[in-house]
Amino acid sequence: MEVQILSKKLIKPSIISIPNHPKHMKVSFIDQHAPPVYMPFIFYYPANDNNNNKPQNIVTINLLQKSLSEILTLYYPLAGRYDSENALVNCNDEGVEFIEAKVDGQLSRILNGEFETDLLNKFLPNGYAESATSPLLATQINMFNCGGLAIGICMSHRIADGFAFSTFINAWAKSCRLGLNEVSSPSFELGIFFPPVRDLPNIEAPAAPLKSGLKIVTKRFLFDGKAITKLKAEVDDRQVTRVQMVIALIWKAHISALRAKRGHLRDFLLMLPMNLRGKTVPRVSENCYGNLYKFTNPRFNADESKMELHNFVDLIGNAFRNPSLDSAKTDEFGDDDFFSAVIDSYKEYCEELNKDEADVCTYTSCCRFPIYVDFGWGKPAWVSGIRMSFETVILLDNKEGNAIEAWVSLEEENMFHFLQDPYISRNCT
Repeated sequence: MEVQILSKKLIKPSIISIPNHPKHMKVSFIDQHAPPVYMPFIFYYPANDNNNNKPQNIVTINLLQKSLSEILTLYYPLAGRYDSENALVNCNDEGVEFIEAKVDGQLSRILNGEFETDLLNKFLPNGYAESATSPLLATQINMFNCGGLAIGICMSHRIADGFAFSTFINAWAKSCRLGLNEVSSPSFELGIFFPPVRDLPNIEAPAAPLKSGLKIVTKRFLFDGKAITKLKAEVDDRQVTRVQMVIALIWKAHISALRAKRGHLRDFLLMLPMNLRGKTVPRVSENCYGNLYKFTNPRFNADESKMELHNFVDLIGNAFRNPSLDSAKTDEFGDDDFFSAVIDSYKEYCEELNKDEADVCTYTSCCRFPIYVDFGWGKPAWVSGIRMSFETVILLDNKEGNAIEAWVSLEEENMFHFLQDPYISRNCT
């Protein structure tokens, strides 16, 4: 299945409706330490009466382009460029990248699972690295022979987390479907509430979390509601959520795979980003844009922890039930419990990576985020991740919201052993 790039252009905020927005947006201290990567998602829309031939696809692409230009008048920092030295976004309206591509193939093959994960990466803009000239948002509109569309979107993690990503994609879709007047304006006040700090502790993570030369394999695992209910009954824990249950199972299988490769157990620090919206005092708007999360860090101790599934459920549950996570108070400058809680979670992560005495991996859940968005021709048949370049796990809801898709990216040998785990083979497809 070949993907041919037809055109590339920069989309700027609509000239007609550009507001008198600030020329700079101060980022928060959480943005400062967000990973310098792009968050990728792909939205698949089968052909229907509104987009089942070439002329209609041209109309659809023009509508997407026009509505993107309009929504950027509200989300104007996305059209700017990040200035890491001064911890701000230059809101200079340089634009976001908009790519049109033609796919020589049928979308039904993708929706039926007839593909290798590497193929999905072709549906996304690629080659971005954080710099003063890199766009903060890029999208690729892929037109299939059948008339179906795949919309690939990459957004800089430096100025947005998964929740903010979902906020933007919903705003763009609503603007495309109903018009810009129906969209609520976002808030860009996180840099005011949680300002950047010049003299932060040295907690920079190594640039490459995986040794060069190792091949990463990404596979998708589907945990349906029946399987999750069965697992929860097995561990006999009424407090465990479905997301925690899936994370516990994958973590157990991940550690088992590493033991099979090495011949022994090793400590494992799990990094679980936790959305802090609604958990700060003073409260920030649910519509606030940027990064607002901390890591929750359950730890498997090779000398003390046991390998039963319920033990992993306990480790995760105890981490999330930590009283310090119930509320995060913030003062004007940051020498407070909130600042310490966020920074300490980063420090533990970076220190373990640098010491190389324990395995470290980030598992991210985007479950409950409303990412199945309607641009005007119905919700997508599927929303997918891609093959990642480092070891990680990303959880997504399926379209119906009754199952969890786990996108597991592991080093090739680790994935081989991971697939042998009986809990994986019995509980997912």
